Amino acid sequence: MEAKIAELEEEKESLEAVAAQAANAAASADNQSEDASDSSAVSGMANDGSLSDKLMQAYEAYQSGDIETCGTILMEMEDVDSLDTASRIIYDSISYTKDIVPDYWYEDAMKLFEQDNFAEALEGFRKVYEVANTTGESLYYMALCYYDLDQNDNAARYFQEYLDTYPAGPHVMECQWLLSQM
Repeated sequence: MEAKIAELEEEKESLEAVAAQAANAAASADNQSEDASDSSAVSGMANDGSLSDKLMQAYEAYQSGDIETCGTILMEMEDVDSLDTASRIIYDSISYTKDIVPDYWYEDAMKLFEQDNFAEALEGFRKVYEVANTTGESLYYMALCYYDLDQNDNAARYFQEYLDTYPAGPHVMECQWLLSQM
């Protein structure tokens, strides 16, 4: 995760250049002057509804270094194909942040889990599970949260789903043992 953050910081300058080009294109499209600054051009984009508003919010979060907020906002955006060319350039330059947001959620959920805050951890693992359950870790920890919350029906369901989906996964023995204890 730290490597990804470092990589993002290194890429920031090149992405700012892309965003500046997009901002200039937006300025031209809106008959604004050629010397409009990056942020004023993005802020000056035609307000064609919530899609542009969300893109502006995501871009501002990105500019301030808040990758999680940026990615989360972008994940909520629908119909990005309807963005104008300049907005699409901005969107494309920051869209990678959507892919790393589940890592933030997972990390936050693990901290809550380690603090025995199983109800809140469960919500975090559920978000990761719904968006990016590629390794089964979120599924396993969801089951553990349910188990620790004495919700055995849900725990059994997710332990079994883990066993069915990841029969050679690293938590198979734990799932089998916990299922036998219920």
